[in-house]
Amino acid sequence: VKLSATGEVDTSFGVEGYARFNVSTGFGGTSVDSFDRASAIDIDGDNRILVGGFTQPNPPAQVFNGVLLRLTPSGALDGAFAASGIRILGNSTGLQSITSLVVRPANDVVIGGFGLPLTQISATGSAVAELPGDFAPTNVPGLTIDPDGRIVGGGTQDFPGASPPNSAQVLFRLTVTDLPDGTDTTPDAFSFPEQTGTATSSVIVSAPAVITGIDAPAPVSVTGGEYSVGCTDIFTAVPGTILTGEAVCVRHTSAAALNTPTITTLTIGGVSADFTSTTTPFGPDTPFEDRLNVRLQTTVTSNAFAIAGLGAPVAVAVANGEYSIGCDGNWTREAGTITNGDTLCLRHVTPAQLLTPTVTTVTLGGTAYTFTSVTVADKPLPGSSAIDPLALLLLAPALLAGRRRRNLAAG
Repeated sequence: VKLSATGEVDTSFGVEGYARFNVSTGFGGTSVDSFDRASAIDIDGDNRILVGGFTQPNPPAQVFNGVLLRLTPSGALDGAFAASGIRILGNSTGLQSITSLVVRPANDVVIGGFGLPLTQISATGSAVAELPGDFAPTNVPGLTIDPDGRIVGGGTQDFPGASPPNSAQVLFRLTVTDLPDGTDTTPDAFSFPEQTGTATSSVIVSAPAVITGIDAPAPVSVTGGEYSVGCTDIFTAVPGTILTGEAVCVRHTSAAALNTPTITTLTIGGVSADFTSTTTPFGPDTPFEDRLNVRLQTTVTSNAFAIAGLGAPVAVAVANGEYSIGCDGNWTREAGTITNGDTLCLRHVTPAQLLTPTVTTVTLGGTAYTFTSVTVADKPLPGSSAIDPLALLLLAPALLAGRRRRNLAAG
């Protein structure tokens, strides 16, 4: 919040005087609120606002990451800092938080906290370096800069091996030099091949992309999924950094619906690439073969269709007919679910009209398929099957001759 010199809320800052930021995202790239706390603040030489604290991803987990934000004087995230205005610090597996920070004359930042070493971040947020020395305080809630540009701080140092547990108060002064930004944190273009025909509701991992063209740690962020630097089995949605020559993979959960794309976007140093996976369309466009020249007012059953490519059961619904899962004679019109490996059959009753189509539509996980039958062009003779019209014309003379013989006998 920004206040005027008289203590009033300055409504020109942020939204009505307040700036609010949801720092993190949920596991798997889901856009949800994270648990964030700000505990340190300073202003740089260009009146930009540096805010430090921690972020805890959602769903709740015993993992805190230190986070540093830089805001413009008007209270918006500064995209010139760490590519997004947000720099995450820590290893994503423990408890880390920034509890103090100070901006040096070169606009680089020194941060202190718990679970984090004393660290220097360059003016653009692209370069990060631990301050040298053997001194390793456990928690640094206070930092400032003296008239000679030296960093002065205070905190505590724990001695967990002592019995009972013990700690000491610490006061320190450090000489710090400017931390230059990397000369190039914009990588060469990279890409992830698209995957099609993937199972529904399944975790889909991209092929690796090797990052080149940078000579300093480049910021990494992701939307719609997670990423793994090194393509290990550890994925995260928390922004981080990557070095030249390192491989990166992304992953997401595929759509629950058939024939539906899911897109994850990875951004490195301002360069973005999409990874797209599209769920299976089940197979052929028309898995049910049309039936022609069928009898009037007859029950017609489709061929069996084997379901494949499902990672989870999907909904099934039918219109103008019935369906059977397993094709075992159990027919229904009620909506249900179908599972990978099941077989599916459809059936309907033909009308009493000639040359009339009947269409049954089944919807599987949002994708519709049809089964069509068409009645005969002419009514069959009693007790016979349908006769082709051309064959009927060829038989007409014999039929008429037989009729004349019957009439003569009757006379």
